[in-house]
Amino acid sequence: DKDNRTPLHWAANKGHVDVSHILLESKATVDAPDKDNRTPLHWAAGKGNAEVAHLLLKSKATVDALEKDNQTPLHFAAIAGHAEVAHLLLESKATINALDKDDRTPLHWAAGNGHVEIVHLLLENKA
Repeated sequence: DKDNRTPLHWAANKGHVDVSHILLESKATVDAPDKDNRTPLHWAAGKGNAEVAHLLLKSKATVDALEKDNQTPLHFAAIAGHAEVAHLLLESKATINALDKDDRTPLHWAAGNGHVEIVHLLLENKA
């Protein structure tokens, strides 16, 4: 589309696991960047679509992909309060203290947005 979002971006955004699977089997680019350099994993993480995030990670999505503000999918999960996705990302070796363009880590965002479960998760994992 006009924002460089692929069908896989849209499936990840809406949490459509079966569609995401079909697209990946049909050789969709797992790390395709949109106009803001966000990958389908950023979209799945930001929307809390854990099943799609898991599928993307199994398909070798880049766990620490950087978008235009240097935020990773873990930043997106922390900002929106999606603990299940954050846990998946950490299991996949996401960089827990990644810095965005304002030198904020996922912990900064989780704390600032009042996401208690994410704060606990990040601290338990040595943030």
